[in-house]
Amino acid sequence: MNYNDIIVKIAYLTKRNNIKQSELADIIGLTKQSINGRAERNSEFEEDEIKAIEKHYNIDFSSINISVNLNNELKTKKSNKTIKEKLSDFPNRLIKIQKTTGLSDKDFAQRLELYRDEYIEFKSGERKPDMNIVNNIKQNFGNISVDWLLYGE
Repeated sequence: MNYNDIIVKIAYLTKRNNIKQSELADIIGLTKQSINGRAERNSEFEEDEIKAIEKHYNIDFSSINISVNLNNELKTKKSNKTIKEKLSDFPNRLIKIQKTTGLSDKDFAQRLELYRDEYIEFKSGERKPDMNIVNNIKQNFGNISVDWLLYGE
């Protein structure tokens, strides 16, 4: 199963079960950094890893069809967007933070411990946010909610 498909399903379940990335890594026997690396490479989960997650949370990923069955459940009262659509707005929220700071791309990237080119990939949507980037933003730019940063809520 593709990482992005699983991660969207996990994002849905996170809202219900408070699944944390470090907890997910522990369940499948990986480090948190390995989970982040997989996201960046768009890697797939191994079948035994999927089964471990399903067993731990007593769920069946194959029964979760984000695009059809859960589309209405994923929509919030504040928005008619799905979680996947909300995640795709991350670059706009990143740009908004940068504008409020008045920092250049280079300076903003340095505050996030990124190279300018890496930051541009996040800003353009070419690269998806991982927990490291989210934590760096939260630590460096004050009172920013993770929910707002990822989902606009």
